[in-house]
Amino acid sequence: MVVVPRPKDPWRLTLEDMADLLGLSQRRASAVGKQLPGLSEDDARDLAAQSGCHLRVTRRDGRSLPMTLKYDAHCIDVAIADGVVVYASPGGSASIRDA
Repeated sequence: MVVVPRPKDPWRLTLEDMADLLGLSQRRASAVGKQLPGLSEDDARDLAAQSGCHLRVTRRDGRSLPMTLKYDAHCIDVAIADGVVVYASPGGSASIRDA
């Protein structure tokens, strides 16, 4: 279970508060990403969505797909082969190995 930190003043987030929230997002994406290989693309999308994350398909059936280099802590980059997740890179790091 992931515990969400509460800011001292909910109307004013400090840099420390934002770093805590970003770290939480990264840990969540990492934990979810580890569960994705072997799931169908649809099941992986559902699991990611239930966890507050989203998928970005960067490789499909051995072919790289165009993508931006934008970092998103809620994003999980995945490689899909025959409709199944074969690799996941949590955190939208834009680095996915050949799968």
